[in-house]
Amino acid sequence: AQINTPKEVLALAQKSATGKMQLPAGKTLLLAFLAGAYIAMGGLFSLMAGFGFPGVAEAPLGLVFPLGLILVVFAGAELFTGNNAVLVPGALGRRYGWGKVLRNWGLVYAGNFIGAAFFAYFLVVLPG
Repeated sequence: AQINTPKEVLALAQKSATGKMQLPAGKTLLLAFLAGAYIAMGGLFSLMAGFGFPGVAEAPLGLVFPLGLILVVFAGAELFTGNNAVLVPGALGRRYGWGKVLRNWGLVYAGNFIGAAFFAYFLVVLPG
């Protein structure tokens, strides 16, 4: 496996950020919605695992919650926390303006929230 230098990592992050900036608003919202649902799913699984082990709840939680993050990465979904890290270097380097960064953050944050709320309501609260 190739090991990237810090300079190469920064270039890869800027390339990723440029791709995120070019996504249409609808696609950004859809990918953010999915990320919110995946993270909510990981959270639900961690609660289910921890509920059965009251004395050792910390260990199962740490093993199960990352499933949501794995789904985000494999599906290419847009997670607010990841976009915070990836978009800042390009904005600081003036590859694109802060207005575009704030637009992306707003869309992704809203999509994450709606996706998590959708998962919680329609797949957990409503059937129960």
